[in-house]
Amino acid sequence: MTDTVIYILIPFYNNAKTIHDVVRESAKYLPVIAVDDGSTDNPPQMSEAILIRHGKNRGKGAALLTGMKKAAELGGTHVITLDGDGQHLPKDIPRFIEAVKKKPEAIWLGDRDMSGPNVPKAAIFGRRWSNFWIWFHTRAPVPDSLSGFRLYPVNNVLKFNYVNSDYVFEAEVLIRWGWAGLPIRWLGISVLYQPPGIRVSHFRMVIDNLRHIAYHTMCVPKSAWYRLTGRLFGAWHEEKPKGYYFWFSFFQMLILSIGRDIAYKLANFVTIYYFLLVGSARKDIKNFLRRIDPRKEPRLKDVWRSEKAFGEALVDRISRLSGQENTFHYKAINENNFMDICDSKRGIILLSAHVGPWDIGARLAKDHGIKMCMLMNRSEADYAQAFFENIESDTMKVITVDGGSGIIDIVHSLKNGWNVAMHGDRIMEGQRPVKVNFLGTETNFPSGPYQVAYVTGSPIVPSFSLKTGARDIEVHVFKPILPRKVNRKDRDSEIVRMAGEYVACLEQIVKMRPEQWFNFYDFFGERS
Repeated sequence: MTDTVIYILIPFYNNAKTIHDVVRESAKYLPVIAVDDGSTDNPPQMSEAILIRHGKNRGKGAALLTGMKKAAELGGTHVITLDGDGQHLPKDIPRFIEAVKKKPEAIWLGDRDMSGPNVPKAAIFGRRWSNFWIWFHTRAPVPDSLSGFRLYPVNNVLKFNYVNSDYVFEAEVLIRWGWAGLPIRWLGISVLYQPPGIRVSHFRMVIDNLRHIAYHTMCVPKSAWYRLTGRLFGAWHEEKPKGYYFWFSFFQMLILSIGRDIAYKLANFVTIYYFLLVGSARKDIKNFLRRIDPRKEPRLKDVWRSEKAFGEALVDRISRLSGQENTFHYKAINENNFMDICDSKRGIILLSAHVGPWDIGARLAKDHGIKMCMLMNRSEADYAQAFFENIESDTMKVITVDGGSGIIDIVHSLKNGWNVAMHGDRIMEGQRPVKVNFLGTETNFPSGPYQVAYVTGSPIVPSFSLKTGARDIEVHVFKPILPRKVNRKDRDSEIVRMAGEYVACLEQIVKMRPEQWFNFYDFFGERS
């Protein structure tokens, strides 16, 4: 980014033993602004930095703002901040430099690895406590809201009026940023805690914690209104759908704070409500199960298994989009069916369904470094895209499809070598259906994937995933369906042929794990 100018900003107070080394190492990467917040321990002169001195101690927040104003005056667009006590390692600065290229409008937080020696238990507890409140105020599930190793877009930060000038400033800027609808991202960093007696910390356990509590309490009414209405304060970005955002962020925080097993239990309570009160879904599940095995009449226990599996699948999906994908174990079945035809010249349509853990495309992209577009509704797209950015992936992106939109983006992506993951079992508004035999019944399926394949010449690879254990997922990849160029009068027959081959693969999958079929509506059109 040629218009990006980054400065290193290091506020410090009575860190004479460490500040010179931190500045010297940081200056190897970018120009440094150091702000002495009224030190009384005779800090050294530093030729490697632009040094600004406060006449008295005004607080870390005031020092940060002083440095940001200086950076803006010098034409800086961003600052990377780190502490002067040696806790943060300058070798991580290049990670922030790369991050700003991916999302220049975001605040980037350094997520400290707290598994090393000498990490105080109070620091671990304090981080969790602060993370909860930042999530409550902003709905952003940040993993380390207390980290001082950050990247700030200077101009936007300076637009706000702040009430805190001490340590609470770093929480306040995140809250105001979230209220404005601006993105918060994070990346992993190292951290070095010195042994007790050597470590210098100016955080006052009682006074500074009370100040944090007071500020968070003051913000509760405004944040509660934000959560109830979905309305942002001074929003610069598009507002998100209220209901989906609330439940997504609620389960996300639950998973990150106390674990996925507890989230499963809570999801089961929601499933019980759905099971008892939504009779149409029970009928539709039974109708599907009768087609799987006509000799056996489905019982309520079978219906419960399907709805319970769906609730757990939603928790699993939120967990994966929250960065916990590596907690699952994947086994690929016939994955070469995809990899053998995957090249950079033409895109492939990876066609899945609402069966099992259905977000298969992201897994293949991550494992093999291939370019993959994920088709999602508007309500899901923002969170998925944020996840891809947080894991610093430039091989995954989201195409939003609502009411049949996004076709031009799909065709353009395929022609430019991007693979596209989509579902082939639900007809979206505005799409033409194609009727094929599914489980013994002529059933409508969307024709869109096959029309796109015909126009672009892209092969279709039916791909599905099934959950086979608490943490185990099997990925099933079938042989490619290759579109054939035919006369105009035979085009509809070619669409039917491709759809039929896909549906035959889908039949095999749903018969393996019928409880993981998640189309709880009149799929076969019998009530119409």
